[in-house]
Amino acid sequence: ALDAAHGGNAYAQALDRARELLADPALTPSARVLERVRGDDTASCTGFSLQQSLRHQQAFLAEPLPAAVIARYEKTAAESLAAQRAAEESDRLPFDVFRQQYISQPLVEDTGATTRKAG
Repeated sequence: ALDAAHGGNAYAQALDRARELLADPALTPSARVLERVRGDDTASCTGFSLQQSLRHQQAFLAEPLPAAVIARYEKTAAESLAAQRAAEESDRLPFDVFRQQYISQPLVEDTGATTRKAG
């Protein structure tokens, strides 16, 4: 029904793939991770995660950002710094007063709800 409504067969393919994974859980991404961790006596989930992170970092660093993306980030950073500067310049409350107000706030707002005693 979804493929008929949207055209193509992407939904049927996704359903077929899900059926394959249900029939053979060893094909799931989590099973592949466990297999790699179990296959290396020195590996751990933490070590595996670190290695994956480093691989992704290298892949991202190998591809330079497009100039338009760099320009957008630089513009956003400049706007953020200007907004921070404006907020700091407009602040007239001395820090010690702010700090005292901040730490005197209750940690949890009293909602008036009653609690039952166990017993």
